[in-house]
Amino acid sequence: MACINRIIKESLPDGTTVSKEAKLALMKATCVFILYSTSVSNEFASKAHRRTLNAEDMFQALEDIELREFIPELRELLESYKTSKSKKHVSGKKGKSFETEAVESGEVEVMEVEERLLSDDSIS
Repeated sequence: MACINRIIKESLPDGTTVSKEAKLALMKATCVFILYSTSVSNEFASKAHRRTLNAEDMFQALEDIELREFIPELRELLESYKTSKSKKHVSGKKGKSFETEAVESGEVEVMEVEERLLSDDSIS
């Protein structure tokens, strides 16, 4: 819930308010999207005789549900995350704050990608 509220707040101009009902509708839609995309991803994993979903299953699901315009940005984000994770693993530093880990793990980049996708006029 907090994540969705943050996305809503950061994607709208200052001074814009969103009703509780609208927030609830967005949260329910988010849950439906996650459940549906996970279900479709699970079908791809099952066809490959696997019980573990991986990123390729998710990308195939996005293709299948006709959200292919998100795939290049998400692949880029995944690669960035893997790179930052491997750098973190190599450095072997422990005891970092949550904020430091969020920056290093690429979670901050998620916000940047969300902003680009939300502001991209070509995606409707």
